[in-house]
Amino acid sequence: MVFLAAYTLASGTLETMPMLPTGLRRHPDFGTYYLHRRIPTDLLSCYPGKEMVSFSLRTKDYHVAVERHRLEEAKLTSNWGKQRQRLADQAARQHVVAIVRIDAMTSETIDAICKHVEAVRHINDGSQQLSPAAPGKGKQALKDELTQASKPIVFVQFAGSLNRDATIKPLLQALNASGFNAPGAQRINKNQTNEVRYFANTDFERAAAAKVASIAQDTFAKLGCPLPTLTAKLVQREDGKTSPTELWLMHSCEAKP
Repeated sequence: MVFLAAYTLASGTLETMPMLPTGLRRHPDFGTYYLHRRIPTDLLSCYPGKEMVSFSLRTKDYHVAVERHRLEEAKLTSNWGKQRQRLADQAARQHVVAIVRIDAMTSETIDAICKHVEAVRHINDGSQQLSPAAPGKGKQALKDELTQASKPIVFVQFAGSLNRDATIKPLLQALNASGFNAPGAQRINKNQTNEVRYFANTDFERAAAAKVASIAQDTFAKLGCPLPTLTAKLVQREDGKTSPTELWLMHSCEAKP
């Protein structure tokens, strides 16, 4: 155990005191111990106007303070985990609402957005306005771009004897056609198993992972090389943050482009 030197006024002697654990502090005047922790950046919205959590442990005894600090620290960590979960659920609901709103856009709304984008481009780089034949394509392209950006992202990593054009390309097409945004795939071999990894313990993320697994299984079955196994796995990051869904594949398939 690490000790600190402390001067005791009553005896006029130099005594040693244990070094305090992280987050445990002792009031310099009254000797009362209290918990003092900085609020994680991703949870500051849950504590308006605050950056720290600090409260008294109601004891001046070091050993009692250490035990109470341990218990309160565990409660605080658990509470932060629940708050992160709640924020993830809220983000998921907002994501669904965003998809509905984009799909419900009227032609007038799309036209207004296109005119705004066109005006910004014209100011920024001096480009000419769209030709009379182009606005229709511009509006549809913008709507497609907005819709695609609002879809749940799926990153695909694959290894084994899988031909990109014959197997991965049809898989990406199937994902994109089923309401996901699968921007591409990487050939990565980390001795993975066939699994869909999701990073938030919510109904939305679980359902999305299950749907990704179903699409992958159907795609490879149609290609004549069904996946032997494919499971959905919840992965909780150490920093508490969420990530897009990941599809990891280790498979062999004789399908050819």
